[in-house]
Amino acid sequence: MHAAKVSDTPMEFMVDFLTKAREIADGNANIPEELRVNLQKALDIACGLDGYLEKMNSQESAPLAELYQ
Repeated sequence: MHAAKVSDTPMEFMVDFLTKAREIADGNANIPEELRVNLQKALDIACGLDGYLEKMNSQESAPLAELYQ
């Protein structure tokens, strides 16, 4: 049995909440399609944001690295 992944960044929590909200919306016929579409768009953006931010971040400077030692 595999252990479930635990969220550890704010964006991972947001993805989890948006996923749950989308599942609720998908299970309710009274939810307008426009809301479903926008919820999916928000989820798509949130899913890729951590990777994007990592790529766009600058490398740690030597002085900053020394502070952590």
